[in-house]
Amino acid sequence: MTVMIEKFFPLERIKVRKCDKPWMTSSIKSAIGRRQKALHESGKNSDIYKYWRNRVQSCIKVARKIYYMRSVEKLKNSNPARWWKEVKAIGGLSSKNSCDSDSDSDSDSDSDSDSDSDSDSDSDSDNDNDNDNDNDNDNDNDNDNDNDNDNDNDNDNSDDNTPTVASTTLIDQLLKNKYLIAIQELLEKFMS
Repeated sequence: MTVMIEKFFPLERIKVRKCDKPWMTSSIKSAIGRRQKALHESGKNSDIYKYWRNRVQSCIKVARKIYYMRSVEKLKNSNPARWWKEVKAIGGLSSKNSCDSDSDSDSDSDSDSDSDSDSDSDSDSDNDNDNDNDNDNDNDNDNDNDNDNDNDNDNDNSDDNTPTVASTTLIDQLLKNKYLIAIQELLEKFMS
C-alpha cells in the first residue's frame, strides 16, 4: 500500500521562504514556476523560456513600482518623522526586519558562507561611502556658515514638508543604491 502511495503521490521537495518581498504575489510566483519549468524542459535558449523570463521580470518590475507608489501615497499626508522612517525602511537604512534575522539563523552552512562574502563586500562599500560622506559633510559645513541668515527665513514655514539640505543629502545617499531607482522616481514625483 505504501509503495502505491509513493508511486502515485511522490514527495516533492519545495523551498518555502519565510519572508517574501512585499510586492511578491501568487501570480508572480506561478509565473516563476512556469519559467523554471520551461528552463528545465526546453533549455536556456528556447523561446518559451525567454518568454516566461521576460514576463516574470516585467511583472516584478511593475509590482515593485506599484508597491512603492502606494507606500509614498500613504505617507504623503503623514507627519515628516514617520515619512522619513518609512523612506529609510524602504531604502534599507533602518534595522533589519524580523524575517531577515530569522532566515539568517535557519539557513544552512552553504548560505552562511555566501552571506559572509556578501557582508564583506557590503562593509567595504559602506566604508567607501562613509569616507565620501565625511568629505561631503566637511564641504557642507563650510557652506552652512555662509547660509545661516538664509535658513532663518526658511524656518518660519515649519508646517511645510519640503526637505532641508540635510534631508536632500540623505536622499542622495539612499539613491546611490542600485535597488532604489524606483524610490528616486517616486521621491521626485512627490517633491515636485
